[in-house]
Amino acid sequence: LTHSLTHSLTHSLTRSLTRSLTHSLTHSLARSLTGGAMQPRVAGWLTALALCCSHAGLASVVPSNQIRLGLGPTPESSMVVSWVTSRADMARRVDELAKQQQQQQQGTNTNSSGINTPAISIADVQYLVYCAATVEGLLTGNNSSNNSDLLTAVGSSEAYNFTDSTLVFDEEEFYPTGVFYESPFIHHAVLEGLRPLTTYFYHVTVEGGVNSRSPVFNFTTVAPRGQLPPGSSAGVGSAAGSAAGAGAGAGAGSMSSSASASVVPSVTVICGDVGQTNHSRNTVNAILEHRGYAQLAALGAVEFGIMVGDMSYADSNSSRWDTWGAMVEPLTARFPMMFGVGNHEIELDLTPGPQYLNAFTHYKHRFHAGPGDYARESWMQQPAELREHYMWHYNYSLQYDYGSSFYSWDVGLVHYVMLNTYDTACRPGGPGCPQYDFLLHDLETVDRAVTPWVVVCMHAPLYNSNVKHAQGAEVATVEFSAWAQPLLVRFDVNLVFAGHVHWYERFGHVNLDGKLDPVSYTHLRAHETEADL
Repeated sequence: LTHSLTHSLTHSLTRSLTRSLTHSLTHSLARSLTGGAMQPRVAGWLTALALCCSHAGLASVVPSNQIRLGLGPTPESSMVVSWVTSRADMARRVDELAKQQQQQQQGTNTNSSGINTPAISIADVQYLVYCAATVEGLLTGNNSSNNSDLLTAVGSSEAYNFTDSTLVFDEEEFYPTGVFYESPFIHHAVLEGLRPLTTYFYHVTVEGGVNSRSPVFNFTTVAPRGQLPPGSSAGVGSAAGSAAGAGAGAGAGSMSSSASASVVPSVTVICGDVGQTNHSRNTVNAILEHRGYAQLAALGAVEFGIMVGDMSYADSNSSRWDTWGAMVEPLTARFPMMFGVGNHEIELDLTPGPQYLNAFTHYKHRFHAGPGDYARESWMQQPAELREHYMWHYNYSLQYDYGSSFYSWDVGLVHYVMLNTYDTACRPGGPGCPQYDFLLHDLETVDRAVTPWVVVCMHAPLYNSNVKHAQGAEVATVEFSAWAQPLLVRFDVNLVFAGHVHWYERFGHVNLDGKLDPVSYTHLRAHETEADL
């Protein structure tokens, strides 16, 4: 305990002093060199100077495996499992094992075949997920080839680097802090062949000589497309059919009224702007306990959750992604969550060279959307462009298409869509732009006889009355609304959920002019927990 506390306090103090001194030095030198406010590209090449001042920034602290579940390509029968392993810890363990092998070989000179066995390397390590319908099947079946109950998925493995920065509010500028962040190894695996509405037990493992495994967690798969959870007398042929026949606005109401008392609704938890505060932990615990403010479990089956952006509030202090991952792990390791991009996921990278001013780096690497189209994923193929007052008015050109940026999926009677209000490279938006073409095709092909409800999620709201984020003041949202809202109205979207403005608000059915329209969509902002930054 003494060692741990000492290390923690020393690291915190060193990091704090380093950030303060490096920022002061870099900032003062930049101003003297430029004769005024430091420009972004000046900040970039001064990163090299800042890195010389920070040795503590070369280490990554990984407090847990940060396990996270997400719905897979076919939500009722697949599940994405994401987790991390420490780069430094894996290198140390592989090095220790290689030395043991070398000592053993020196004792025997050669193996039985007369050839020296190559030493293990980091490339030999495998990262896997094991899953079974029972704990016994999971724990006894890992090495059993005839265990039909055991499912296995191999995880990908990648890592990335990022130069941290800090924000000077009065200058509307980011400056490098001297911390060069090296991410842990990040793994994504897709479990397939699952049965709908079934509880499974799983753990993640490291194999290939360096063997370890996580604790056992469990999850429950969601209802099949077009069906409600068990206990429902409504299905595609009854409530869903009448909803589709009645039209979008009336359909939602008729589905609710036609369902019998034995119906068990599907409950989706939607939140945004979570952060890392005591309020954040209260929100996580409330969702985990399936009760929330409205006793969610009493309403029906709580199947999965959605976060509409602004997850960690790392804001280019990269290690906060690891502490956030550890904070939410008690929830995300047991409860599948789908994620979207918020403005706090933009995080411009100040590393000199090809990745300079790359956006969405942490989000792109850490979040894998099972239903996302990764064959067409395109990230920062166009250089970032920062325009006047880009920070406060979100006036910039940033590109991230498909993948985890925007995607859609079906659960039960609902078709869900996740959009990215900060994918702004194709300006001003409209036909020919990837996100427009995606949304148009997606809404055109929804089968309202199977999924009569259409719910769209995004970060920045199209409507709000809060003066902090005054409606019409943010360029990215104005341009997004101009092309997206006509599609939402045209295709009778039922509900739109957003975050961003830390002020709960709900609008009635709104049309293109923002006025009430009984047959248009309803605009809501999700529950938020982080202090307004």
